[in-house]
Amino acid sequence: MRYLIIILSIFIFTNSNAQYDDEPRAQETQPIKWDKPPVMKAKNICASLRVIDMRANKKSIGNTKTGVISNQQEPLTVTPSLEAFLQDAYQKMKPTAMAGTGELIFVVYNLSLEDRPDGTETGTLYFDADVFRDQDGKYKFLNKIDSFYEARATLDVSNKLVKMFLNKMASIIGYYANKDNKETDEKIYTLEEITNKRITDKVALPIYNSSGFKKGIYYTVDQFINNMPVDTPFVRKTYTWDMGFKANFFHYAKSNGKAAERINEKNFFAIYDGEKWWVSDINFCSAMNYSDGEFRTVKYFKQAYSGKNASGASAVGAVFGIVGFLITEGIDEAMQTGKSNKADWGRYKSKFNPVTKQFVPVARAQ
Repeated sequence: MRYLIIILSIFIFTNSNAQYDDEPRAQETQPIKWDKPPVMKAKNICASLRVIDMRANKKSIGNTKTGVISNQQEPLTVTPSLEAFLQDAYQKMKPTAMAGTGELIFVVYNLSLEDRPDGTETGTLYFDADVFRDQDGKYKFLNKIDSFYEARATLDVSNKLVKMFLNKMASIIGYYANKDNKETDEKIYTLEEITNKRITDKVALPIYNSSGFKKGIYYTVDQFINNMPVDTPFVRKTYTWDMGFKANFFHYAKSNGKAAERINEKNFFAIYDGEKWWVSDINFCSAMNYSDGEFRTVKYFKQAYSGKNASGASAVGAVFGIVGFLITEGIDEAMQTGKSNKADWGRYKSKFNPVTKQFVPVARAQ
């Protein structure tokens, strides 16, 4: 009888798991297909799209988790390459009778899809690229794309994540395919220069081009970019909060080196203590790292699905689930206006964008 119970238990367990094999899921290891992208309606369309893939990892564009309850990750891929995938889609998006002129160019630095990165039914998309347009061998810069989107579903967000990716790519391609060169500056780039533009631009900024960071308080973002802090003595103090979270604060220093008045996080952009960078967050400071030419930290951003929307997942999914929600509002501005209700905010990995002079989210913090 004991052996019968064991065998029966194995049978029940196997079949109880088998039911999830029929659940909707993402493409798994199958490449994403885009057979019928929307046809563009444009008058000044480019003849073709060229994609220059600068990503370190060109094998995939992110990951998906199979099934509803599984945490097994599978790579999301496009074939035969990201360049060919988007270039083929562009030709399908062109109106049949329109030849077009010039060439649209995407220099892609990052493209990342993440399926349920924080364990909730949320999918994220991060796209980082420079956009150029070629007319008679003259390359003009149109814009820098540095955008992070979220989508949510009530049950399984995996398929909606793929749909969001295709939807956003179609919107971005359609917008820039018809963007006029006249709206840009007059600078002309060579093909080699367009792939080095970001490096060249940063060379002109002292914070990216100095022999060493200067210790002090950077009250404004311009002081930070110019590596020109105010040399005011300060003291860092660390307190352990609930769940072992360590909160860091800065105080002005007395003549004896002890802490005096706390420096309000609203009143400065960053602090460099001689070893580490610190940036202001909701009501404490977060560590900031510099690597590979980028300043990175974890900060609060206003999330798409929080606060009053957190309990309305089905409604939120219907509104934003396919199109996706653009995450842009950082905590810094909210701190200045006093609208920093923690229930509306989530923790995101972010990097500093020297063009907008703001941090932009790139991924959900685990």
